[in-house]
Amino acid sequence: MGNFNKEIYMRGCRLFTKLTDDLSNIYQFIFSESGEFSDIYDCSEGMEYELEDDGTYYIVTIQNSNSELIDGKLKIGEREWTAKELQENIQAQNQLINIGLYDLDEVLSICKLKKCLASLELRMFQELLKNCGSNKCKNLELKGQRDFIFIAVWLIEHYIELGNIEMARNIYERLQSCGSICETISKNKKDCGCNG
Repeated sequence: MGNFNKEIYMRGCRLFTKLTDDLSNIYQFIFSESGEFSDIYDCSEGMEYELEDDGTYYIVTIQNSNSELIDGKLKIGEREWTAKELQENIQAQNQLINIGLYDLDEVLSICKLKKCLASLELRMFQELLKNCGSNKCKNLELKGQRDFIFIAVWLIEHYIELGNIEMARNIYERLQSCGSICETISKNKKDCGCNG
């Protein structure tokens, strides 16, 4: 494993990484639990990656002085490796090639969940605007949904800040049955409530 000095942060649905060490021969790629892999990027320019779905993503940082980046693949020796092939080789404990130094970082994306919350907040604002901010909101279901998603987002972000990705991911996974509230994050769109 390596020891790279890096920053990882989210802006909306975009994941940014920045390395501040000597950047020669350092590369990164991203993969998700669902098996999506990015191309491999040269770290001299930093990386920006659009996350298609909410969930857990992994960032692999590799340093290999005998490598060359060619069309999104990393050439080590005579062979060009895709990100997926490199990850499989890391999992096999470098049995095929000497990958070099590497780090694995885990991030949890909740950008779609935040968009859902923003949509609920806007609807709530529009309801309150009709009554000039009065609490006589007739749509108690909307208020309950907004409060529920707000609490979930707050808890997830809290546990991410504490570095407890497992707890944050558990809370997120419990939301998967909430199809009537945030269909964009639901795996069970027929559910009319939260049975997680």
